[in-house]
Amino acid sequence: MRMPKDVATLAQRKVQRDLKTLLIGEPVAFSVPLHPPTGQAIHADPDTAKAFIRAWEGHDGVTFETRNFARWGLGTQQLPVRYEAASNAELISMAGYTSEFERLSRSLAILEGMGSRRAVVDALPLWRDLPPADIDHAQRVTQWFCTHPSSGVLPRAVAVEGVHGKWIEQHRRLLEHLVGIARGDDGDLGLGSVLPTIRLRFAPGSGPAGLDDISVPTNALGKALSGAREQVEQVLFLENQETFLSLTPQPGTCLVFGGGYRAHHSASLDVFDGKRLLYWGDLDLDGYRILDAVRSQCPNAESVLMGPDTVTSNLGIATPDRDFTPTTLTRLAPEENEALDILITHGHLRIEQERINIEDALKVLRQFGVV
Repeated sequence: MRMPKDVATLAQRKVQRDLKTLLIGEPVAFSVPLHPPTGQAIHADPDTAKAFIRAWEGHDGVTFETRNFARWGLGTQQLPVRYEAASNAELISMAGYTSEFERLSRSLAILEGMGSRRAVVDALPLWRDLPPADIDHAQRVTQWFCTHPSSGVLPRAVAVEGVHGKWIEQHRRLLEHLVGIARGDDGDLGLGSVLPTIRLRFAPGSGPAGLDDISVPTNALGKALSGAREQVEQVLFLENQETFLSLTPQPGTCLVFGGGYRAHHSASLDVFDGKRLLYWGDLDLDGYRILDAVRSQCPNAESVLMGPDTVTSNLGIATPDRDFTPTTLTRLAPEENEALDILITHGHLRIEQERINIEDALKVLRQFGVV
């Protein structure tokens, strides 16, 4: 026997499964059998049978049938046998979803002003949980982007009252979808972007304008290097900022703060073409991955202090690498693979760059003409 609460649960599942169809307004069929009790069951437990019949009395959409239970001494009985929602509204009501559906419908009514109702409904996961204020923001910001298709401004400069740059970034996928619907294109917001910066250190007095520590946008890096008072012949990428700040490079050498996996993007810049490129990273899987990525851009990049001798002499300061995951690196030199194997076979260890004795490091760096 299915009681109203059981059918309500089935209706909830149906509404959740077909919510987009319901919002579009297309009919959704919902019909379920109620599995009324047999004569034998009524005879054995008349109270439960009576409760089942009473529970469905007065419910719209219920079909009753007359059943003859004379053999059980019960005569004929009117039993509810099936529930069928006569409309989408009745289905939604049975599911107990009326207030939520009305909220979503109000949001849809605001957003569909951008264009196709179906296309807006397709983006339901992007807006279904948004409060009314955010729905209003989305509608007004979408209109702004349609009016300013190629503004080139940063999100902070989008002039919509009550909306800030972080909100636009948080809801960017929804905005792109809505703008695409409204304009009939790919939904490009036409925003500008902050160019990544790169930090460099030079020998004292030998950098641009005599500076020895500068941060510049990547598109200005060529001017920065060409403006150095001492021509840069080699570049050393460093993983750790403290180490980067602790070294004083020789004239002709430029230190670059790698910034983790950003290093391979920086190494790909044309401005470094023709220069000797060195990389010194952490002695761990990430460090060797970054080195491998740098070599994907600069095959001739050399590693510094990343061979087996450095690993072996520093095992005493190694710590467990809890983020270790097996991987294949195809651009490591044999000695670098040997160093990585030592770290793995000793228990998946890592040796951070800043923990290596600075005097020992300086001896090696002098051999490369870095310091």
